[in-house]
Amino acid sequence: MIDNVLASSVEAKPVSTNGKETTAPPPPDTKSSELSALVKAQTSLMVWLIFLAFGGGIMALYYARIRYLPDVEWSAALVHLGVGTIVGGAVALLFAMSLLLPGLIWSEFLIFDSKMEGEEVFRFDEGKELCVHSIFHLLGKPFGLALLLSHLSLLTGQYISSLRVVLLVYVAVSAISIAVVWRHMRAVFEKKGEPAFTEDGTPETINGEVLKLWSLRCVSWFTLSLVLSQISIVAEYVLSTPTNLSSFFALTFICTAGVLVSNHVVAMLYRSNPKQAILAALVAAGFLLFTADWFSPLSLRIMSYYGMGGGRTVDLVLTEDGSKVVGDLGFALCETRTVCGVEILSKLGDEYYLVVNKKTFTLPKAAVQSYRSSDPRPTK
Repeated sequence: MIDNVLASSVEAKPVSTNGKETTAPPPPDTKSSELSALVKAQTSLMVWLIFLAFGGGIMALYYARIRYLPDVEWSAALVHLGVGTIVGGAVALLFAMSLLLPGLIWSEFLIFDSKMEGEEVFRFDEGKELCVHSIFHLLGKPFGLALLLSHLSLLTGQYISSLRVVLLVYVAVSAISIAVVWRHMRAVFEKKGEPAFTEDGTPETINGEVLKLWSLRCVSWFTLSLVLSQISIVAEYVLSTPTNLSSFFALTFICTAGVLVSNHVVAMLYRSNPKQAILAALVAAGFLLFTADWFSPLSLRIMSYYGMGGGRTVDLVLTEDGSKVVGDLGFALCETRTVCGVEILSKLGDEYYLVVNKKTFTLPKAAVQSYRSSDPRPTK
């Protein structure tokens, strides 16, 4: 009897409307709605956590490379959180330009375009399910080939030391690939946008100018997705720069494949489940981050760019106690209370982690009064 009462309390009750009985809708899922409201309200928190995760990952990779873990006090935790957020934010935005935004553009402006949906271009015959083969054939293949060609143009960096020349070659090759892709995709979209035939075999009438404007809009969005990825690739190359040919080719094909897979997953999932699409892009970004650091000194260069790692030498002015510690370690002073040619590998914590003549040692920050070096800012 109690079970019947409990069951009847949650069943839909007939409601009379103008003399007609209709079934009331079931109660909303309060747990799902509360979770969605929480995610929307905490968007800024989620973005900060993503930036912090990327920054923390880069710092972890860097300290694993130099075989050192700083002794961090809780009193300086906010400083370290800020450093991780700044570093991770810059890297996360670069990865988003190549792993998330192109797929989002495909989804919003190409795959789910009203005309594309009507013609079922990216779907199985007489169905609503998306076809991976169609998406790859029409969008992924030209996108991937152009991306691979642009990436291979960076091979000149293995033979030319001038970064400016390498970037000029990259821009030239990328511009040519964009022009070829533009022409190809314009023809593809115009063909896909052609009017269908009626039952008697005559083509449906359509305004030719409308078709041209529609195809121009589609190819412009597709080209934008390609340009964003090319900008991200050249920025990541400047940060990582593989040291040999085998590492370069390995990174080229792994990154191209990762970008293609990530954008296809995002394009197919974003409309139905944006959380899963973003999660897939984050997983791909994490994989490419660790892969890039495996084949190149990515974490070393990033930390150096932000002035938190090695890469340039300084002259340390020490206190009396600091001079005694350095002397006891067997390092010669170049001037009074000054040790020259020092590379600071770590500034976090209460100690500096230093290297002189390929020998590493720690020195308390209280033992250092100041340090000097050449101006690290670019002259042009």
